[in-house]
Amino acid sequence: SRVSPRKNYNFRTRDWGGWEIACRYSSLDLNDSRIRAGKLSDMTVGVNWYLNPNVRMMCNLIRADLDGVGDSNIGLMRVQLDF
Repeated sequence: SRVSPRKNYNFRTRDWGGWEIACRYSSLDLNDSRIRAGKLSDMTVGVNWYLNPNVRMMCNLIRADLDGVGDSNIGLMRVQLDF
């Protein structure tokens, strides 16, 4: 089932919909018997804004690190429409 805010976003009545904070850590071993590509790990921190049951705005910041190669910072923003 979908997430529904207690009150939908409405600028006039100053109802701001629903907010959600998210955090995730993941890792991936890229080494195999013949291929030695290292280990990739990343940490994601995000905020989700539910304007109503059908619209969600998501903003994520990702910090990724690949052993022996370096790290990367990624910013993502997207809108989801569910109908």
